[in-house]
Amino acid sequence: MWKIILSGSEDMASRAIRFLRLIWTALGPTLMPNQLDVHEDFLSSCIDRLRGFYDTILVLEKDKDSTNRVRQEVTRACRVLRVLYEYIVEYDCEYGEERAFIPLYR
Repeated sequence: MWKIILSGSEDMASRAIRFLRLIWTALGPTLMPNQLDVHEDFLSSCIDRLRGFYDTILVLEKDKDSTNRVRQEVTRACRVLRVLYEYIVEYDCEYGEERAFIPLYR
């Protein structure tokens, strides 16, 4: 799934992002007690990918001939950020209690 998101066309990446969001947010009854572990696993996976892209971009920026490759890495990082955004929005909509701080997207 991640391969489609990171390397596929924009349309395929959007579909894969929606599908990935459904997979990770529609937990079955056996995973509901472990919801915190599922959240941590998903978020750490995304953060690890973003760190990798960041490190790659830092190395590539030193080489003047790799601007196209830098754009590809930035596009991939943006897609991972979009996955995180969709994931957080999905869970934010389910939160019905009063908050001390309102969510940023409202």
